[in-house]
Amino acid sequence: MTIDVVIPAHNEEIYLAKTLEALSTVKQISKVIVVDDGSIDETANIAVSHSATLVSLSRNQGKSAALMAGVRAARSEFVLMLDADLGESASEITKLIQAYPVGQDACVVALFPVITGRGGGIGLAVRIARIGARFLGGWQMKAPLSGQRLLRRDTLDSILPLTYGFGLETAMNIRLGRAKTQLVEVETQMDHRVTQNDLKGRLHRAKQLLHLVMAISRECFH
Repeated sequence: MTIDVVIPAHNEEIYLAKTLEALSTVKQISKVIVVDDGSIDETANIAVSHSATLVSLSRNQGKSAALMAGVRAARSEFVLMLDADLGESASEITKLIQAYPVGQDACVVALFPVITGRGGGIGLAVRIARIGARFLGGWQMKAPLSGQRLLRRDTLDSILPLTYGFGLETAMNIRLGRAKTQLVEVETQMDHRVTQNDLKGRLHRAKQLLHLVMAISRECFH
């Protein structure tokens, strides 16, 4: 198995270095592609200094556009989509690699540990995403919004282009489920930022909910 890791990154100078350092020990990785999504901090320089392949977007276009740019630069048989803020816990991707069913068409998704009281949401977005995955794609999912995903490059190509905004993972779940791609969810000890219950966090969740509903609505007619 040879893997290209695609990491969309917007102003991730605090976490990116540790994420890349953790990935450097994983032998199956052929190339790490960091897509600098219009950052104004040291994200690009950190990527280069850690020997990652840098793809730069001139302005912030969002996670979906950044992932698309990274996928276009990928050449290996497998693509692993990864968030930039995992830090040292990025080494947990070895569990995803080990869980991939040999010879199968699958999507391996990372589960994060549940920490009681962490974050400020009530789980509405997750429930909506689960409903979309189940009734439109046939996937019963624990973590429908997890962005840590390993799949074959040709499998990913079959569902492009990726949906814009926070509906990205939900649309992927539906399309892959319809294509009878095998779902494998794997327990990990990955960790990253959690949206809090302040004004910024509430606005983020409201936008996320809107994008989820829009993504599910679009997939109903495909």
